[in-house]
Amino acid sequence: MAFHTGEIIDESLRTMRARRGRTTLTAVVVALLGAAVMVLTHLDVGSSLDAWHAQRVAGSDVIVASPLNPEADGGLSVARCDAARQIAGVESAGAILTSSETFSPTAPMTEFSLFHVTPGFAAVAYPGTPVPASSAVIAGSGISETLGLRDGSAIRLDGAPGLDRISTAARGPALREPWNGAIMVSATPVGETYDCLVAAIPGAQRAVVDALSDWFAPHQVSLSTELQASDLRTSPDTLLRERATQFVAPAIGVVVSILILAGWLMRRGSFACYRALGAGRGQVLLMLSIESAVLVWVPLAVGLAAGIAVPAWTGTDVGHALTSSLARDVISLSAVVALLPPLGMIALTRHSPFDISKGR
Repeated sequence: MAFHTGEIIDESLRTMRARRGRTTLTAVVVALLGAAVMVLTHLDVGSSLDAWHAQRVAGSDVIVASPLNPEADGGLSVARCDAARQIAGVESAGAILTSSETFSPTAPMTEFSLFHVTPGFAAVAYPGTPVPASSAVIAGSGISETLGLRDGSAIRLDGAPGLDRISTAARGPALREPWNGAIMVSATPVGETYDCLVAAIPGAQRAVVDALSDWFAPHQVSLSTELQASDLRTSPDTLLRERATQFVAPAIGVVVSILILAGWLMRRGSFACYRALGAGRGQVLLMLSIESAVLVWVPLAVGLAAGIAVPAWTGTDVGHALTSSLARDVISLSAVVALLPPLGMIALTRHSPFDISKGR
């Protein structure tokens, strides 16, 4: 007796309807496990990125270029320091031109540091705040909080004939503590400096150091990092590569597979009857594939979608790092679950139908 494909599909669906309670429970459990994978990945990636951001704010990718022999050679060219922004792998670069302690007529009781800096310096000084290159007046987070400054706030700087407008008010800590209470004014890069700060793009620090070695020629330069060698310095790629939850997805895939395989093995007698009635291996595989789709793939897709929606519920920006991590976890989970039908067929057809029907 031969079965048609339509009969195989009808029988698979009828069997799952007949076991409605177990089918529903299995689908709900699988959906919850899928959602758990996404939620755990989201939390772990967020923690990794927070750790990386803390390192960035502390200056993990900032290189300090100083003259090797300042007494003999003098300082480095400020114009050359500003031009270091053109080096491949450099995010921003700059130097302080002048500094002074001053009061503002609009806030006469508050003393603060006033720095004249090159156009790219503020982006290095305030790594937690996006600072456009066009920003002319930048206020540190400390002075911004003290004076209630925001982007566009008016302030009269000491000695200035009119009001200045704050282009950017820093929303995070500065690279160095004193800069939190400073206001920086962008100026033409002229003169010399003894500290040129260069912020490298994550992962490009080594290449930038090599390029800076000859950038200030004929001056010889001493290159150091803002963070000390003993401080934690790990790239975001490494943090994401070493996250613990990358093993959760395949582990949950194994749990789901064991759950489904156990259910199939409990029904060995039914599958023995199908084979005794003429169902071939391919038709058994089709039945298992249909059950996998209904019991695993559809609930898993629902659970994964619900888990992916968590960042939207929490107001978190789903950036590239989170998206790629979620994709890797989905792929590893799917790769394990995809083996279910062939594993089930191997487990159910390793003996003859007579052996299975007799419980052997």
